[in-house]
Amino acid sequence: MTPFPLLQLPFVAMRHVLFMMTPFGLIDLSLISSRIKRIVSNVGPRFEGNLVPGESLFITEEIGGWTYKMTSDESKDGKVTFEGFNGYQCLKYSKDPIEGWKKWYKYLKEVLRCEFYAVTFDLTRPGIRDLVDWLKGQQEVFESITIQSKEECDDDLKYVMEAFPNVLDLEILVSRYKKNFKMEIPVNLSSLTIYNAKFIDNDQFLRLNAEDIGFGEHCLTNEEINRFVRGWISMETHVGLRTLKLRMENRKRFNGMLTGIPLEQVTDVAILKKREDYLFGDMFSITRCDGKRCLVYIFSGSSLCMEVC
Repeated sequence: MTPFPLLQLPFVAMRHVLFMMTPFGLIDLSLISSRIKRIVSNVGPRFEGNLVPGESLFITEEIGGWTYKMTSDESKDGKVTFEGFNGYQCLKYSKDPIEGWKKWYKYLKEVLRCEFYAVTFDLTRPGIRDLVDWLKGQQEVFESITIQSKEECDDDLKYVMEAFPNVLDLEILVSRYKKNFKMEIPVNLSSLTIYNAKFIDNDQFLRLNAEDIGFGEHCLTNEEINRFVRGWISMETHVGLRTLKLRMENRKRFNGMLTGIPLEQVTDVAILKKREDYLFGDMFSITRCDGKRCLVYIFSGSSLCMEVC
């Protein structure tokens, strides 16, 4: 095969070639020499991505995604597989996967000028606090944070939140907490999703001003939700709300949440058609005192949904 004279190309042509390459290809190219590394860094495309500390680095682009995932199995080093929706995955061997992850984090930021806006913390990972401390030393702010655990990790959950309080989109996928667990949620969020929100009482709920709120399990009563809806109608609370999803056990509870609320059934075919994949039963509208309208319906058969138009 005839070698391709990349370094002999005019600047515009070289830039065009680099922009045609995938992140995997650019990284492999950058490892050839320090000169080519500088060229890739200075001339090549920029990328965005998200992290799973100690495990993987996901690079996104309009046409797909590429993930570097750490492995302690040397025989799998460099193996590339297609993972469907998530794009391509490349395994990177390291005797110490966490240290390997740190190295590749720095390298992707340096060479691909990759900006990592999202991070997922697995609280069950050994040494999670050391990873949090290290990552905070590299990057103080993330736009989107997901925190997950199937075990009780109350103190570690608080530790992550204290380390990165200025998040915009927060997702807490923690299923279990210790008895009487309490934690304040940042109020200036854009989006908040909590799988088990039983630690949030009505007073804290009313302090939240996120535009999009979704709770799985929660302790809000029908009466509290009803007062919230009335507060929204009178513009006394959650004026900037766009969507609210609250899990409910049955249709009877849906009716109880809206007792006494002035409702108008929605019959507009275009509105109903747009939501037919997750709409269960009838849809209603509520009008706020300033004339803004909110659609109210059962989302996917399990949640009260308020969707402000």
